Amino acid sequence: MIEEPRNIGKNSITHSTLANILEVQRDQANSPILIVDCRFNYEFEGGHIRNAVNINDPKQMQALFFKDRETVERLMKTIVIFHCEFSQKRGPAMYQALRELDRRLHLHCYPQLFFTEIYILEGGYKQFHESQPQHCEGGYVPMADKNYKVDCREKFHDHKVQYKEFEINKREAFLISQKDPMGNIDSQEE
Repeated sequence: MIEEPRNIGKNSITHSTLANILEVQRDQANSPILIVDCRFNYEFEGGHIRNAVNINDPKQMQALFFKDRETVERLMKTIVIFHCEFSQKRGPAMYQALRELDRRLHLHCYPQLFFTEIYILEGGYKQFHESQPQHCEGGYVPMADKNYKVDCREKFHDHKVQYKEFEINKREAFLISQKDPMGNIDSQEE
């Protein structure tokens, strides 16, 4: 944890703490850490933290974390670290999406959660790459790189649409759960 996180109300981790964790985990076959890079594909392909996965759509995140019971049970024991370029928008939004899905699944047994160890990398990939390049593959491509202007505009538009759809689906699921706390869609109300 850090003293003054940028993302109030969310767990944060510094780049030096992540580097220490990566050093310890380097030689372990089944690492209990998952780094979720929420940057656009061209940014990720330009460089990323070693062994990170690139997920920039809440539907992709939901498919990864809630694929099946075995996946949930395996990932429950995993430290999950989200980031984007600066960890100010896309990384925190994905963190929040995971937390909200997890809360929704535990409405009737609050405060229980599947994923308790989730964090945001303070300073994002830019700061991590500058201070810990030995843990990165490739370089650093900024979101606003002039070579990807059109791609950036399209991806940012898609990003807004994906999160808007996620919010609508979240509200609909909440309303259904309030009608029938057991999650049965075939409610008696007509």
